[in-house]
Amino acid sequence: MALADVLSEYIGARATLRPIDRQAELEQIRQAIHGRDSRVFYIRGHGGMGKTFLLRTVLERCQPGGEWHREGLVAAAPSRLVDFYHTAHHNREGLARALRRSLPAPDETFARFDAALGEWENKKWALAGMLRELSTLREELGEVFLADLQNLARGRRIVLAMDTAERLLYAEDEVQKRLGLDPERVEALDWLLRALPTLENTVVLIAGRLYPERLLHDLE
Repeated sequence: MALADVLSEYIGARATLRPIDRQAELEQIRQAIHGRDSRVFYIRGHGGMGKTFLLRTVLERCQPGGEWHREGLVAAAPSRLVDFYHTAHHNREGLARALRRSLPAPDETFARFDAALGEWENKKWALAGMLRELSTLREELGEVFLADLQNLARGRRIVLAMDTAERLLYAEDEVQKRLGLDPERVEALDWLLRALPTLENTVVLIAGRLYPERLLHDLE
């Protein structure tokens, strides 16, 4: 998979209710979705500039009956957009669970992941002595999800969309700023950065604000 494409930054002054003057970005995304290579698009801009609406527009056009839909295309419904505003998506099992729920695929597609998730749910409330086993299960959850996703991608073109990516980095405090230290990353970001280069037959859309700049460097 190629490095993330950073789309034109949003410079408007108010929230947009439709993708005004974004036809170039939409066409770039459409071509990627109808192509064969895997791509990652990072959509940056200030709050209220229409990033979320752009993601929802893409997802809407990819739905059955939409102008971009074609046989074999699998994309989340706009109402299922994965949003990093929710802290439940800040770890690998939460993000994998959200992405799995977002995709309108038959249940058997993610049978192995669902089984692994069930085991995780059953054991995570157990005694502290099982912490090492839980750590292993957490690692396996991410790998099993990616394996199931790759199996789906062998016969389907997949579109993944994630919003509010700036929440994947903790806010910098004054000490970090003065010392020039990078903000800390949530666990899901490390997993996502390792997963993106492995995806096949997939287009990934990630939207976030202009700051922190660290996220841009991580995705590049």
